[in-house]
Amino acid sequence: MGRVRFAVRLLFLQLRALVGLSVAWNPPLAGRAARSVFGEPREEESEVGGIPATIFRPARGSGPWPTAVLYPGVTREGRRHAAFVGLGRALAAVGYLTVVAEPEGLAVGELTEQTAAQAREAAEAVAARPDVSGGRFALLGVSGGATL
Repeated sequence: MGRVRFAVRLLFLQLRALVGLSVAWNPPLAGRAARSVFGEPREEESEVGGIPATIFRPARGSGPWPTAVLYPGVTREGRRHAAFVGLGRALAAVGYLTVVAEPEGLAVGELTEQTAAQAREAAEAVAARPDVSGGRFALLGVSGGATL
């Protein structure tokens, strides 16, 4: 029985990954199909903890949701880089509120005490949001964002 449960759970997780990727990168048939079933993630420019952020919400409902805070890597486009937008959309498509926060200096590779303080303030602000399930969230980062 344990093996069957494991196999079903693994299949469910693989389907969630496929849905997320289909919504994020929009291959012709799979992207349309995933959007028709799960809807289009909602996206807005905002601030969290006083720093710029892009917030991706699942297509349906008002939360609270499991949440991820993502700090992007060093790139001129910062949080608007296609990879970070795609990741935000993918996580929202499978039910996660996703906040892509961009502390000052991160996009150009300047990791200072102020950058770290802003990252912490953003995380604390996310934890206090009413649409965050239990005030808990995962921290994700890429490149310089992972350093934070």
